[in-house]
Amino acid sequence: FNTNITTVTVYTFSIAQLEGDFLTNNTVYLKDNLLSSIHDLSNSDYNFTSQTGTFNDRFEIVFKDTSLSISEETISEQNISIIESRNNDITFNLTSQNLTIKAIKIYDVLGRLLYDLKGNSNTETYNLSNLSQASYIARIQLSNGLIISKKAIKQ
Repeated sequence: FNTNITTVTVYTFSIAQLEGDFLTNNTVYLKDNLLSSIHDLSNSDYNFTSQTGTFNDRFEIVFKDTSLSISEETISEQNISIIESRNNDITFNLTSQNLTIKAIKIYDVLGRLLYDLKGNSNTETYNLSNLSQASYIARIQLSNGLIISKKAIKQ
């Protein structure tokens, strides 16, 4: 993916038409490696924003949704809460007792990495007073290797 547009723009990937037995009988997924998400492109369009530049490894077309793989413990974004306190501390809480938070990366809506934080428990608190009031994406890596992306709004 390559863009030279400097203003915030929403881009869309979609499938206009599928040809051949393989494509008509299998689901086409778009994997966004930056956000660690997989989208069913056969079912709906994919909308995203990006900063200016060339991103050769951001997107992949895949035919298997690996996020549906069964693991020992099923963890999703609902198992992680992000709580902002009055002193600009942000607490990330994982409800699983068997897993820990290993790393948290905070991105703005343009995909720019703002924070790269390390962790070692199921509850981590960081002072993120440099963040302004806006929407952010937290990419949370767990001790089992699973990466969960969660959107949050700083007040």
